Amino acid sequence: GLAGVTPFLFVNIAASAAATLLLWLYLRCFIQSASLRVGLVIAWITMWHSPVRWVYFYPANVDALFMVALIGGLLVIEVWRGRPPLLAAYVLAPIVFIGTLVREAMVLVPLAFGVAQMTEARRDRRVERLIAAMVPVLALVLAAILVRSIVTPTPGHQQWAEVEAILRNKPIWTWMLGWFFTFGPPVIALIFAGRTQVWAFLRSRPEI
Repeated sequence: GLAGVTPFLFVNIAASAAATLLLWLYLRCFIQSASLRVGLVIAWITMWHSPVRWVYFYPANVDALFMVALIGGLLVIEVWRGRPPLLAAYVLAPIVFIGTLVREAMVLVPLAFGVAQMTEARRDRRVERLIAAMVPVLALVLAAILVRSIVTPTPGHQQWAEVEAILRNKPIWTWMLGWFFTFGPPVIALIFAGRTQVWAFLRSRPEI
């Protein structure tokens, strides 16, 4: 019943569907069991504060579209791991550019790509990888400049005021609670129980 939110709703429903499909494809890179992949995707869809469900409570939320760019970027990093790094960087650059227009947290993707390329560069000593790592960063910077050139801050706006207030006033225990709120105690317990396997996996994929 809110005026003007219908276009946001349509965009975000489509984005949620695309993000769900991309998550399915991303999980295929690591998980052989189809039933386990289905279970994880269902958990993603039904989680009450995931973009897939939250869009119906807040249609103008940007997280659904951001998840498309985020998961899409991670999928490109994984699938194109064995291909020419510059080619992967050029595929990643438009995803990073569009994702940055949605949320500046898109910086995670160029960071992950850079870590992946530097990890591979230690093995094959290809300078091309270091050059490739800068291409998504350039796309992110250009998008950030574009946003700042077209947006006018409200009078009295202080860029870092909210972050400073959070760091100053948020108790330490609430940061720990955030992990439980996001992942849930069972998942954290499983990660801890399988820490040897988890650490072995993360050594092979340090960008994750």
